[in-house]
Amino acid sequence: MSSEPKKALKSQEAPEEEAEAARGKVGASPQADAATPELFDRYRRSRDPELREQLIMAHLNLVRYLARKFANRGEPLEDLIQVGTIGLINAIDRFDPERGIRFATYATPTIVGEIRRHFGREPGAGGAGVGGDVRTALARPGPGRGGFGGFIGRGAGGLCGPGGR
Repeated sequence: MSSEPKKALKSQEAPEEEAEAARGKVGASPQADAATPELFDRYRRSRDPELREQLIMAHLNLVRYLARKFANRGEPLEDLIQVGTIGLINAIDRFDPERGIRFATYATPTIVGEIRRHFGREPGAGGAGVGGDVRTALARPGPGRGGFGGFIGRGAGGLCGPGGR
């Protein structure tokens, strides 16, 4: 019986309040969120490793949140968090606070991209079947060969019949 009043109370909350509560859990802590622009300005000027570490620690919750979205794909959550942290570090190093966007907005595609690349590198993990080096080799004609016909060892006439038609 005690769970029914809780359900009723929860359904009466406004969607905006629920979204705000979710945002508060996802990003940095409120103190870090308020200090983030100043930290980024200082880090951008000095490239101090201690400031970088503070920024990483302040935004690890974002990495954890994004990594959990990929946790059901057969990789341990801790591995996904490590890979996502690499994306976070890349985002911190490239972020420009003068562009006027929030860091979490900038960092999310970088972190998610790094996690997705991790699945592409894992053999048998459901990633792309052809690695980037193979795609590059296929796209580039070899010496003395031109286009697709040269790649497979015959000219365009061999593909299209006599006279190229």
